[in-house]
Amino acid sequence: MVASKCALDINVASIHQKDTYGNGNKYNESNFGLGESYNYSKSINLKIYFNDNSFNRTKAYIAALLQRKFHYKALRISLGIGIFLVTEYDDFPELSKKI
Repeated sequence: MVASKCALDINVASIHQKDTYGNGNKYNESNFGLGESYNYSKSINLKIYFNDNSFNRTKAYIAALLQRKFHYKALRISLGIGIFLVTEYDDFPELSKKI
């Protein structure tokens, strides 16, 4: 079987631990997103992605992931580490609270 080098990444929802943030603003839990993954090699995956984030702002990221896949019978596990460049988190409402 030949593995595809490209894959479509689709996000349709997110679930938050709390319903609101800041001064009672509701999180966006129907944050549709679309992106693409490219398997550069067996262990390197590259991604580009866009979505409306939890704060109703458009977010984009590019990422490089180093991963190792393990297979044992029907069990499939993928471990990895990644580097991400993400937009729209310079004014992150939850992190801007005074301590």
